[in-house]
Amino acid sequence: MRTGTMPRLVACLVAGLAIMPVATAIALPVTGKKLTITISPTGKNKVVLKIKDTLVDSGNLGSTGDPRCVAEGGGGGALRLNDGAGNDLTIPLPCEGWFNTNGGTGDVNNIDYRYRDTTQTTCTRVKVIHGRSIGIVCKGPQVAWTLGAAEGAIDATLRLGSLPIRDCTTFGPSPTRVLRDGSDGRTYRAKDAPRPATCTSSPSGAFLDVED
Repeated sequence: MRTGTMPRLVACLVAGLAIMPVATAIALPVTGKKLTITISPTGKNKVVLKIKDTLVDSGNLGSTGDPRCVAEGGGGGALRLNDGAGNDLTIPLPCEGWFNTNGGTGDVNNIDYRYRDTTQTTCTRVKVIHGRSIGIVCKGPQVAWTLGAAEGAIDATLRLGSLPIRDCTTFGPSPTRVLRDGSDGRTYRAKDAPRPATCTSSPSGAFLDVED
């Protein structure tokens, strides 16, 4: 190799990476059916989240939207709750807890992902059905949330796999039905949150989008 060829090659590779398209996290607003946050002085805290919407997205089996360990990108996921007033909770959902229950053939319309954690250090269970619903229950001290003042708006966001798309919803003032606003320091409960125009606390960040 001629002198000077290697530095030029490295420079070309760096330049190529610099112009590769970068995809940021994309919020996919969906309708929230129920959000309950219960805080216990003994640490037996609990979150229950239910979403029902035809826009609920789960990736194809083996794709970057698949939360299982065998998926492209390594799978996994995370639940995030954020009220924009000091509470910002993220609970990781490692790929080891995810499985597919309905024997999906790879068709995104026939995929049912579930998550179980018997140690109760993340979320007890998560169920995601593409185009239908999301159900999440998390119990334990990892639900680190402070109640005491009336909550305003709470964003709930679920990430599956390494896909930049996140399902998100916002429970807040009317037309959401806030049954308990958290001002008692123990319970927040809200129902029927409409599909938001956007989710203000949806996770951000860059993902390298490499085309084949």
